[in-house]
Amino acid sequence: MAGEYLLKQFNKRGGHASEYSDVVFGKVVSKSPLKIEVSNTLILTEDFFNFRA
Repeated sequence: MAGEYLLKQFNKRGGHASEYSDVVFGKVVSKSPLKIEVSNTLILTEDFFNFRA
């Protein structure tokens, strides 16, 4: 499966968990303050995101 392949690649590369990122799709429910709904029971606030240029 794709998830198993990715996990093997991460383990082979090594490094720290903070060097990896997750891609999560959701719906913006508020622009200010930023809130993104990723499931019926989970809304992420801007504290969960790390925006870099």
